Amino acid sequence: MYSRTAMESFLHDDLGSLPPYLTSDMDLATARKVSLSKSLLKKYLDGSSAGADQRALQKFLDCNKRCSEYRLCFDTSWDAEFVGRLSEELNITGNGPTLDLDLSKLKDDLGLGPGANVGSQSYNFYTKLYDSKLTLTHKHLAQLYRAAIFDHPTRRNAEMLRFLVHGDRIVEGSRLSFVPKTYEISRTICTEPTVNMLFQKALGEYISRWLMRVYGIDFTRQQDVNRRMALEGSMNGKFATIDLESASDSISMSLCDYVLPRSLTSWLNMSRSPVTILPDGGRVPLDMISSMGNAFTFPLQTLIFSAAVSTVYRMMDIKPCGLPGPKRNFSVFGDDIIVLKETYETVTRYLGFLGFRVNKEKSFNSGHFRESCGEDYYRGHNIRGVYLTSLRTPSDIYSALNRLSRWSAKTGIVLPQLFSKLKLKLRKKIFLIPFQFGDDQGLKVPLSYVQASKLVIGKKHSFYALQARPYTVKLQQPSTSRDSVTLGLEYSNKLITRQGRQSSKRSSRVLYNADGLLNSFVGGFIREGKILLRSDAVTYQTRRYSCPNWDFVPMESHGFRAHFDCWEAVMTTYL
Repeated sequence: MYSRTAMESFLHDDLGSLPPYLTSDMDLATARKVSLSKSLLKKYLDGSSAGADQRALQKFLDCNKRCSEYRLCFDTSWDAEFVGRLSEELNITGNGPTLDLDLSKLKDDLGLGPGANVGSQSYNFYTKLYDSKLTLTHKHLAQLYRAAIFDHPTRRNAEMLRFLVHGDRIVEGSRLSFVPKTYEISRTICTEPTVNMLFQKALGEYISRWLMRVYGIDFTRQQDVNRRMALEGSMNGKFATIDLESASDSISMSLCDYVLPRSLTSWLNMSRSPVTILPDGGRVPLDMISSMGNAFTFPLQTLIFSAAVSTVYRMMDIKPCGLPGPKRNFSVFGDDIIVLKETYETVTRYLGFLGFRVNKEKSFNSGHFRESCGEDYYRGHNIRGVYLTSLRTPSDIYSALNRLSRWSAKTGIVLPQLFSKLKLKLRKKIFLIPFQFGDDQGLKVPLSYVQASKLVIGKKHSFYALQARPYTVKLQQPSTSRDSVTLGLEYSNKLITRQGRQSSKRSSRVLYNADGLLNSFVGGFIREGKILLRSDAVTYQTRRYSCPNWDFVPMESHGFRAHFDCWEAVMTTYL
């Protein structure tokens, strides 16, 4: 794998000397080059970075300290009015004698995310919920969980059998770990106890439905909404984009007590982790209501920021509208916030008043640049660069080459030095594949090039490509009557460690929970008689494919169909 210094040298040879930052008077081609120079190696991990985890931990602890010290402080009468109106805006459950939010509103949305849970033996849904100890922070959650599933016979029976074999385990809270974010700093993730996560997921769904009903915020489509508004803001300056620093870790317990309804905060407090355990075994009491890894964090922050924007609008005599249509004047997706230009200063002031910090480097109210939901717009054009994370495997290199070639086709800027150096890393025969296949499966080239190439194998539409090999558990029938209680679920692949070394094949006997298997099947977690496992390591195998429509460009390719001719010219230059 090339070092960062080598990669910077290759890029400099292609792009030349560039200004360090975007400016409003910059031409489009230069802006695109600057964007690529800033993005390409931002997340590139070549092993030379030191202290990324420690910096992430310190940032997490700083956020937790700020949450512990946060108190509402009214400097003006407008501040008191803002808090009062915000509390009314956030009254999503009711605070009368009969509280609206109870177990009946949550029980149908109990669920788990794709990641790990404290105490689970594996990542897959079946093992986490039906073949592991269920972990929880206090016993009342177990009682609530069993009451919630009592009317579902298969879920109830599956839990009865699991409890007889494994039981429950009370834990202090979540466990903190690190995942890569950028070259300089990692990202902190808190792995939650299983039963806590079930209720966190349900609370997140409850909040999401309210957001959809009141503000028109649909998480399945909201990113596209943000991007369209950011695009418009870069053209006419109508909208400003706001990004917050560590928003997931900055919602303080005090703020929730001040502005959220009692019935909601009681459920949030019951399902949250009051403590997180650090990698070194240290114990940190949490003054933040939740962290990244908690299933209600994202909906909750979207709720608070949407209500804050709506409250500011009303105080400024602007009618807030987040519903679809030409009158939409704000949008929120997590900590990606878009508001009218004239409200930017007031909105950012009151976000600070609530204990959040605006990321000045990623928030824009002037000039022609806007950034939101992973897209960068300059004067109405998407100038988003390419982000490389690793070049350790052929699939990594194929992915990098394909993304760089598409970037060149869209921008008209070729990168011959960088492309050729990356291609040299593919020492074996290069797999040429159609556009509609995955970026990590081979090098995407137009059919006109394939027909003239000696690398074509067999028919003109026949080719070889890499195929990801998922880690699965095979379901096997019991061989004897004794196996009606326990059944061997045999791991069909060789186990891979984080370092990629193979260990010997082994069999793992786990609980045969027929009702649990049925629930997993209905939920889509079992396909073709196998349970998919999540793993940090992925293996690839070579497979032969055939394709009758090589140059077909899928509609979801973000407008690349219009650049197809340019892509053909770019690939001819590169190859």
